[in-house]
Amino acid sequence: TDCRVVLKNYRKDGRPFWNQLFITPLKDEKGAVTHYIGVLTDMTELKLAEHELRKLNRAVEQSPASIVITDTNGVADYVNPKFTELTGYRPEEAVGKSLLRSAEMTDDAFRHLWDTVVAGGIWRGEVRNRKKSGALYWELAQISPVIDADGRVSNYIAVKEDITESKRMQEELQRVSTVQKAILDSANLSIMSTDANGLVKTFNAGAARLLGYSPDEAVGKKNIAAFHDSEELKRRARELSPEMKPGFQVFVAKAAMGLSEEREWTFIRKDGARFPGLLSVTALM
Repeated sequence: TDCRVVLKNYRKDGRPFWNQLFITPLKDEKGAVTHYIGVLTDMTELKLAEHELRKLNRAVEQSPASIVITDTNGVADYVNPKFTELTGYRPEEAVGKSLLRSAEMTDDAFRHLWDTVVAGGIWRGEVRNRKKSGALYWELAQISPVIDADGRVSNYIAVKEDITESKRMQEELQRVSTVQKAILDSANLSIMSTDANGLVKTFNAGAARLLGYSPDEAVGKKNIAAFHDSEELKRRARELSPEMKPGFQVFVAKAAMGLSEEREWTFIRKDGARFPGLLSVTALM
């Protein structure tokens, strides 16, 4: 009988290669085997390709991201274990379904997605989807075409990361920020914060009323020293240290040492008007 086997061999330099050995017997007119013919076929490229394919398959199977592979109509051919873990849908429930469109995606948004990938582009975006349980979740998705050797789209692949917790934290941070801003703006006091160099970072409504600048004119553009009399800054700098320059450090010299300071200064409004005011400085660690 014929025999077919794949053998791993080694070249003279020690490098491995694979051969497929096919052996078939030759028989005489009486049916007796008189010879054997062996045919060797180099299988090295095929075996290496199989090895790379197995590595790719393991990477997809073990990926921490949800992966969906579809045909050219967007119908799922494959979903990885992370997809099942995230959505609750088993592969047999997901394969054969259209999974590129999220549960809450508008017609216009999906049309843009589809036009992008059909044209050979990569679509990226945040979408809200629905699990098998009905629960909604957020995911960061990247959908791209798979191009075959002839340059045609053969499949689409979607790689999705669950960002639900990240979105929740962003929304909570935004809520807290909104509440803080409302508190600051409702206060009768003028409240400003700066970076370590004195550049204004927050500027509440009280500060805007007092100094005549809008928050847009002050935040990121003004140093707190700009609201003060320059000669007064020079005198205070000399009081603190002969080497100190009359700038932002004059206001925070004590705060930098962990001490609070309250001091009367001459403030200058946007229109040039001068008025006395009490400045309290506290360092934020």
